[in-house]
Amino acid sequence: MVKILSSYINFTIGQYIIEPVKHLKRWVDQSLKNRTKNIEINYIYSNKINDYHLSSSPTIMTKLILIKSPIKINWHWLSLNQSKWAYKLLKAHSFGISWDFLSKNPSKWAYKLLKDNNLYDINYSRLSVNTSKKASKIFTTNEKNIVWQYLSSNPSKWACKLLKNNPSYIDWNYL
Repeated sequence: MVKILSSYINFTIGQYIIEPVKHLKRWVDQSLKNRTKNIEINYIYSNKINDYHLSSSPTIMTKLILIKSPIKINWHWLSLNQSKWAYKLLKAHSFGISWDFLSKNPSKWAYKLLKDNNLYDINYSRLSVNTSKKASKIFTTNEKNIVWQYLSSNPSKWACKLLKNNPSYIDWNYL
């Protein structure tokens, strides 16, 4: 009885060690197949995706779809996209930049594009809700352009500091 029990324990322990490893390998293989299949399916059926907001997605898959089908690019939403590839695409096709939406984009590169454009096309209403610290740099030299109503709804530290220094401009309905 002890010998049978001990061989059962060895078999069981071995089964618990070997089977999970085999199961894990099958699961990893299946996950990779599914991931590849999903990418292919998404790519093949990309015309079924809502093109309107597609440009705002920072994923690499979106980049591939938009490069393959540039007609799907929504320049407004791409101007809000914070990914590096969106920056490169906008820089290469500056005619498509939506300066209104870019003014709200909190990424560092958006500030660079705004600054390179000599701050000419900035939408100061949207810049006032921009939470980026770079946006505060624009306002330090252009304080007359601050839209205080929208700045009152901005939760960033720099906006709170500006509001604290100028309490008469606070719009309490937006705070």
